[in-house]
Amino acid sequence: MDSITSESENHDIESYSNENHITETNNNKNYSIEFTLPELNNLAGWATFVAIMDIVAGALCSIGIITAVFGIPMIISGVRLLSATDEMKKYIASKDNKSIFETFVKMNQYFKVKGITIIIRITFSIVIFILYILLLIYLYNNMMPIMFNEQPFTQMPFQ
Repeated sequence: MDSITSESENHDIESYSNENHITETNNNKNYSIEFTLPELNNLAGWATFVAIMDIVAGALCSIGIITAVFGIPMIISGVRLLSATDEMKKYIASKDNKSIFETFVKMNQYFKVKGITIIIRITFSIVIFILYILLLIYLYNNMMPIMFNEQPFTQMPFQ
């Protein structure tokens, strides 16, 4: 098992013990997390995949002027996650605690930007839905008389 140790200033984690455990020393606010190397490699691999998909999806969304509003933050979040996975890979190679600390700092940045992106997308979806409903109301009110020639069907066609 590899042990990850880093300083924490504002975290209160209860001490417990099992195969992968987190412990805290109350005097200096240190904690340790134990992971196996295959778990960290697996996490780094999937995080790399998600980061690349975020960057690609953000680039595709940025093709449109309006959709670039949430495409650009997707690219930024993908780059931050990719940077976090690079730090994780540095930790796996060197066992340097500073690298794992930087991993968590960059993952925190990733989740903040990703959360902002989600809020933008939800807002964008609500605005588009409202505009769609308004368009339907407009078309219903203005196109119905034209479509039916302002007269109800009194005769069957082709008679």
